[in-house]
Amino acid sequence: MWSRKRRRKSSISDPRKGKGNPTGRAVITLVSLLVVSALLHGCSKRDVERYPNVILVTIDTLRRDHVTCYGYDRKTTPNIADFARHAVIFDDAVAAQAITAPSHASILTGLYPPTHGVTRNARRLNEGTPTLGGVLKRLGYHTGAVVSGYTLKKKDTGLDAGFDHYDDDLGKKRFGKAQDTFDRSLGWLWKEASGDTPLFLLFHLFDPHFPYNAPPPFSGGFLPQGEEYSEKIREIIPRLRAGDGTPEEYAEVVARYDDEIAYADHYFGKLIGELKRLGLWENSIVVFAADHGETLDERFQSFDHGARAYEEQIRIPLIVRFPGDEYGGRRIAAPVHQVDLLPTILDALSTPVPQGVQGRSLLPLIRGDESWGAERHLVSLAYPLGTRVPEVSAPVIRNGFVIALRALPYKLISYPTKKGPYYQLFNLGDDPLEKRNIAAGNGEIVERLAAELAAWVEETGASKRAKPVDLPPETKRALEALGYVQ
Repeated sequence: MWSRKRRRKSSISDPRKGKGNPTGRAVITLVSLLVVSALLHGCSKRDVERYPNVILVTIDTLRRDHVTCYGYDRKTTPNIADFARHAVIFDDAVAAQAITAPSHASILTGLYPPTHGVTRNARRLNEGTPTLGGVLKRLGYHTGAVVSGYTLKKKDTGLDAGFDHYDDDLGKKRFGKAQDTFDRSLGWLWKEASGDTPLFLLFHLFDPHFPYNAPPPFSGGFLPQGEEYSEKIREIIPRLRAGDGTPEEYAEVVARYDDEIAYADHYFGKLIGELKRLGLWENSIVVFAADHGETLDERFQSFDHGARAYEEQIRIPLIVRFPGDEYGGRRIAAPVHQVDLLPTILDALSTPVPQGVQGRSLLPLIRGDESWGAERHLVSLAYPLGTRVPEVSAPVIRNGFVIALRALPYKLISYPTKKGPYYQLFNLGDDPLEKRNIAAGNGEIVERLAAELAAWVEETGASKRAKPVDLPPETKRALEALGYVQ
């Protein structure tokens, strides 16, 4: 059996029911340390060897609805589709935040951004926050990460916590292409695969983040036959974001985005092939996810993410494969969240989760517990930037949070403004593209969801505004070049 006999139920807290200081909950307690220590001292070398490998693959800026196994009509992701046939597909997974560093921090901690501290790119993880890498390292794993975007630089984020090896070497570039990321991962994999120690690898691909420039033979793959790309995408994009592009230009940039997805999918397939060649695949938990999505051509400020919490930016693909393809072929309709990944992985290893984790293990849901997550409401964040949401007329508070509460079929989005919260309410069942704000005619629903949102804010520490940070000039230039204005 791929996981050892379960000794206890996972100690996963519901963020709406927790008590105490939210910052304190992010720090592992002495009791938790003693429990983990006792567990380790009771394990022999043979016990450690039986742990499955954990492979976590994240693709940056990948929309759920542009992935083939989620119904997209373009064959953007054949390798992910093949992988998904052996795995569990989650049809309604959402991101913690619509930008890279906060969402990755939530994946690695099981905490929401206000609790773990990475509330923007270039913000650091709160010191002492337990991470997936740290827990697995204490279990005897060799832990490694290979990342390909400046937004995950360890010097700015502290996300290397718990990793023996954290490769964020991009040279003089601000992002690396998928081939480079794959090549950089091979040395660590080849070295570590030669032993009997289980491995934890975080493999992050920056593609398909802007500027949507997949290399040959992937560039142009989704254009009509005989057509070629414009060479001036950086000149086209500002006009498209202002709503002044032609239909042909919009279609070209969407095709460029899809090219990047196909390029990333190719190297996802190569990674899976390498795991199989090295004999790591059979006994591996493999998690595939995006950090967030992307607004394409469906609304103002197209080809962008970060400042809005609409579905195209927060709804993500999430697929989990267990050793021996256990549970393979299942599709889960229940809403799930990035914060659920850490407790799920640790539950699969029969390992206690750190105290204060805000996610829930997905294993009961996978095994058919229909009561799991009943009436569960999920929260996603964005950072306020009024120029990207012109429908919010009052000046936004820049160091607050845009907060979306999904209480299906309804979704409430709260924008922090100097005149108080500005609310948008959508019925996702009738209006999945979020085109009609129905808040004005549904005051009772808004009031009820706003009260629930206020309780979440108090519980997680989101009431505290993000403190301004003086970014080093190099970091500021990098973020501006990648399209982040913070």
